[in-house]
Amino acid sequence: MPFYGSIVYHSVSVEQESVPLVERMTSHLTDTNSSTDTAEPGGLAAFFARYAWFVLFFNLIVILVGTVVRATNSGDGCGSHWPLCDGQFIPTAPSVARMIEYTHRLVSGLDGPIVLALLVLGFRLFPKGHPIRLATVATVVFTGIEAWLGKTLVNHGYVAHNISPERAVWMALHLTNTFFLLTALTLSAWWASPDRLPARSR
Repeated sequence: MPFYGSIVYHSVSVEQESVPLVERMTSHLTDTNSSTDTAEPGGLAAFFARYAWFVLFFNLIVILVGTVVRATNSGDGCGSHWPLCDGQFIPTAPSVARMIEYTHRLVSGLDGPIVLALLVLGFRLFPKGHPIRLATVATVVFTGIEAWLGKTLVNHGYVAHNISPERAVWMALHLTNTFFLLTALTLSAWWASPDRLPARSR
């Protein structure tokens, strides 16, 4: 074989032998990266699911306390002030009605940061276009509307023994928004549950 042809032959042989080696190395790296990418999001997604169910449970507690407020006619326990109670952060002359209404405001106030944390986690853990992102945004929106409706009821005196038609309308809006809020929270938790997640998110 001519000298030049021998050089070409050997160089081609080396290249052909090196290709499988490179492929094996890159495939190993790819497998390692893919296993890491699927394991970590799965654990974080499971954490998000547990947190979402917790947020739903906490909102049920908020609703339960609100039901106690309504049943005991304690909606005017803090006067027409909102979010303060009779203009105070902590009421200095507590009564039964005031403490019931104040407790409702405390748990409602805690609900805001809890829901915002759900939104942040949803956007950090799930890709663009994932339905959980939409559900968490809806949760924040309905939570804000819920707070605004509660403020309106208190500021206008549509609480306690008020039997005006206006109160009936605002209460109906309040209840309807509560159902929407619970729906958004339930979807956030349900879609994040391990048996409901797409394979790519596990």
